[in-house]
Amino acid sequence: EDQFAAQKLAMCNEIGEASYMSSVIAEELIALLNYTHGDKFMSKLEDRYSIAVPQTREGIPEYIEGVANKTTSGDIETVGKRI
Repeated sequence: EDQFAAQKLAMCNEIGEASYMSSVIAEELIALLNYTHGDKFMSKLEDRYSIAVPQTREGIPEYIEGVANKTTSGDIETVGKRI
């Protein structure tokens, strides 16, 4: 519960970046928004990055890696910040 609260604070950029990895927070954000908003949010990500968003949580790290390879020469932390 405390970890989830900390992740939500990180999603809102309310705690210092040294406290978390942006790519991990992006994974949690995608999973949370997929759960709460479903296709509406996922279609926006797909439109933005032209990469299909996985329907399962297990595929999200690979999605972030794919976006990183396409947009930032593989820098998953930069992509995590962008997401």
